Amino acid sequence: MHPRAEEFSRRATDEHGLDVEVYEFPEGTKTAEDAAEAVGCDVAQIASGIVLSAGDGLVVVVTSGANRVDEAKVADLVGVDPGDVSMGDPDEIKATLGWSIGGVPPFCHESDV
Repeated sequence: MHPRAEEFSRRATDEHGLDVEVYEFPEGTKTAEDAAEAVGCDVAQIASGIVLSAGDGLVVVVTSGANRVDEAKVADLVGVDPGDVSMGDPDEIKATLGWSIGGVPPFCHESDV
């Protein structure tokens, strides 16, 4: 198991009491469609984690792989102007959450978001 996947599994158990099953795909799953095909389910059953910059911080939005994130709705939910919401910077995401884009889990981040 990849060290980051192993760390996620351990942290999910230690921090949240969850026994997660990690699936790894050597060919990767760059899109929700790729992930759905890899596990044999509908794309709507895939949870996609999208990291946005919102005001002075980051927000992790977990959505169905069949949906798109509405940045204006995110802005309203976190109380910032719509123009202050954008895709997160990869370096900031890695430094703040401890995970690289494309591999950000819905929880077990290095800091609260």
